[in-house]
Amino acid sequence: MRRKFGFLAVPLVLSLCLAGCGTSVVSNTQNYFGQVGSVIGTLLASSGSSDSVSGTTKDAVPKLEAPSDFTVDEAGNYSFGAVENADYYLIYMCDVSATSDEDDFIYSSDAISDSGAESYSGNLDDVINYAYGEYLVKVLAFPSLDDAEHASSPAATASYRVTGAMADPQIAYFWNTFSDTVDVQLANVGSYQYEVFPDKVTVTFTNVADASDVVNVEITDITMETYSMKSDAVLRGNTYDISAVAESSSPYVTNQTSQVVAVANGVELGDRNILVDGYSFPEGSNSFARGSGAFPNIQESFDPENGGVCGEAVANGIGGITYLTYTATPIELADGALYSYTVNAPGFFDFTGTMNLYSDNSLVMLIDGPAGPVQPTQIEGIWFENEDGSVTLCYNPDSVTVVATE
Repeated sequence: MRRKFGFLAVPLVLSLCLAGCGTSVVSNTQNYFGQVGSVIGTLLASSGSSDSVSGTTKDAVPKLEAPSDFTVDEAGNYSFGAVENADYYLIYMCDVSATSDEDDFIYSSDAISDSGAESYSGNLDDVINYAYGEYLVKVLAFPSLDDAEHASSPAATASYRVTGAMADPQIAYFWNTFSDTVDVQLANVGSYQYEVFPDKVTVTFTNVADASDVVNVEITDITMETYSMKSDAVLRGNTYDISAVAESSSPYVTNQTSQVVAVANGVELGDRNILVDGYSFPEGSNSFARGSGAFPNIQESFDPENGGVCGEAVANGIGGITYLTYTATPIELADGALYSYTVNAPGFFDFTGTMNLYSDNSLVMLIDGPAGPVQPTQIEGIWFENEDGSVTLCYNPDSVTVVATE
């Protein structure tokens, strides 16, 4: 990604507000938020536009002069003159209609400290993350918080239009053998956040045995939260070549159609789950009841006699993102089981439970600990013997259920 993340000066400002012990600090804090408006919104949602934050400004406090000679060239290089009594400067990128200093902005830079230089220059790429588009760019000068004699300046403005290439799509997918569905995901959706989101990404499944047999799965309405599509049009037993292409009607991209990307060749959709690196299960699916854990999906090589790693999972719950590695240890056989194990998955909680493999090639994993928010929850699945004597464990994400307790 060509831009580094900016993180604003607001945490410093907030800490000074909370620690302030003089009336001049409080007064100027009010001036600050009255002038800056939506800084807090950008801090909380760095990739989106924000709403204005109301405040009060004493009309009697004179404003700093606006930075002079503000320019932004086609390459994003900016420069502006220093302002007397300024402590730092902020650059904002706004919609072209946001001509008032009270209007919302879309992106903001880190604070640019006044070092005593006569002018300041740099490149917007180095101080702000922003998408392709057309912007009204503003720079404002700010006094220090203990300066009771000055308020922040009016904005100096410049126009800036940024265009560029749309990245090729990267696709991850999950074949769910239990439901005969494939879920395709735009694995690099984050890269489009600072370009443009495609109008659609078409993932094409071409039957290797019959090139006229084509299934197109379209991902549309793409955002950072919506970037996948499920289809039942592909057929069990077929082998497919998979490709993808992105399309955009944005006037700010230099390629309205991406390159056609070869995702994978010779993918047989059969009786075992297929989980590609980069695929992320939707939040809440495959998860324990009211917990921060998730069940595994597949383990392709598991030693049934000695146990070992029996799956991995990623969960988003209590404590944030949790990466879980499940380990199985053989124990005395449960009734009707061919193999029995205790299972453990250290994470935010230390999840423990049992797993049984049965002679009909079914399996059941039960997580019964710890107590608290995690209710006893189980997942079912199937297992297959591999040629080398190991087994493949396939878990059914649609089978997760809470187990009733006495």
